[in-house]
This record gives sequence, structure tokens and C-alpha cells, in this order.
Amino acid sequence: MSLIVLLFAKIPEAQLTKAQLAETKRFKFQDFFEKSALPISAMMFVMGFAFSSVLTFSNAYAIEINMESAFSIFFIVYAGFLLASRPFAGKLLDSKGDNIVIYPALILFAVGLVSLSQSYTSFILLFAAGLIGIGFGNLISSFQAVVVNKSPRHRIGLATSTFFIAMDAGVGVGPIVIGAILPALGYRNMYLTMAIVIVAMIVVYYLVHGRKVSGDVEVAVR
Repeated sequence: MSLIVLLFAKIPEAQLTKAQLAETKRFKFQDFFEKSALPISAMMFVMGFAFSSVLTFSNAYAIEINMESAFSIFFIVYAGFLLASRPFAGKLLDSKGDNIVIYPALILFAVGLVSLSQSYTSFILLFAAGLIGIGFGNLISSFQAVVVNKSPRHRIGLATSTFFIAMDAGVGVGPIVIGAILPALGYRNMYLTMAIVIVAMIVVYYLVHGRKVSGDVEVAVR
């Protein structure tokens, strides 16, 4: 579907200055990573790290708590809530600014992890899937929008690359680190710990970007 849409998309050709063209012919750190994208990308690393606990260990957790049948549709519920919420989240982000989506998404992701840790019934397990879908799923698109908006126009590709490298690194490193501490914590405490990590990221987000959003929105409106 994306390929079909791309055939009809009108993408303006980027007009680069001589200095910008010169940047494409050298090999330095900033030629592979966009500096302006690093703060939010670092946060996305942590989000991916926390989400890896769901991707990697939730199946074993469901077996331990005897909820294999409910877990068989866990990611279907996750995807359904994400698909239903993302169009509304996107419109809110565009019209009201980043904070109105990102703060609730962080909170819902944390609450989803807490609910997952306290899953004693199938309903709670699937409720957690929905919350994580809305929370983590919309964080990906919202953080990516922040990264793109903060980067110079001719470095948007690098900014997007930096963002996804960080997220994939978090998802990749997470199972190794979490797997090492899992025997000491157990599944329920592990998910509670990940929820605490996400709550801490609310403060980090405020310091890194959230407190600056009002000014950014006013400039955009003008």
C-alpha cells in the first residue's frame, strides 16, 4: 500500500546550498547521526528497552500465569488500539502541540506495564495490551515528529535514521539486560520496574523538550 501511495505523492526536490552539498562528501560523526535528534532518540532508546520486555518475555509470563489463550490475541489487541488511536493522536499533535499527546502516551505506557504486572485475569492482560498499544505506539510517531521538526530540512533523513537506530538498539539491548536481572526480580516485578523507568522518563521529557513546546507552537502559528 505504501508503494502505491508513493507513486502518487508529490515530493518537492530538496534545494541544497553549496555548504550542504559539501557535507554529503565527508565522513564524520555528524554525517551519520543528526545531533539535534539525539536527546529524543536517547529517550526512544529507553522506550524500546522497556518495550522489549513485552516483546521478549510476555509469552513466557503468560505461560507462568496460565493465560496462554488470552495472550494469543495480545498483540492483535495492541495493534487494534494503536490503529484506532493514531489518527486522533496525529491530529492532536498537529493542532495542540507535542505535549498533549506525549505526556498521556507516557502515562498510558506506564499504566499498561503496571496492569501487565498485575494481570490475574484475561481482561486485565488484554486491557494492558490496549494501553501499551496506545501509549508506546503513539510515542513512536510523536517522538519521530519531534525529531523531524527539530532537524534542519536537509538532514531529516539522518534525523529519522538516528531515531530508529536508537529505538532498535533499545529493543536489541533490552532482552540481554532484562534477562540478566529477571531471575532476581520475577516477571511481575520486572514489569513494575519497567513502569517506574517510564515514569522517570516523564521528567526527562519535560527537561529535554516538554518545557519548550509552548514557544515552538506559538512560532508555528505565527
